[in-house]
Amino acid sequence: ENSYPMIWNPKSYEFLSASNESARILQRVMFKDQKDTMHFFDYALENNGDRWMISGVYMVQGEKGV
Repeated sequence: ENSYPMIWNPKSYEFLSASNESARILQRVMFKDQKDTMHFFDYALENNGDRWMISGVYMVQGEKGV
């Protein structure tokens, strides 16, 4: 919780693009923190046969908000 306050306590968030990457989906999400700074993360989703699960979360370096 202390490492990523923009995810745990966002002012807002928005799901952006999603792309297929072999056996997984990458979902980009924009989080706006309490100071209105935008942060972008890619969520890797994999299907385990029953449901889609988050298999990794990656901060997108260098991405800027509009």
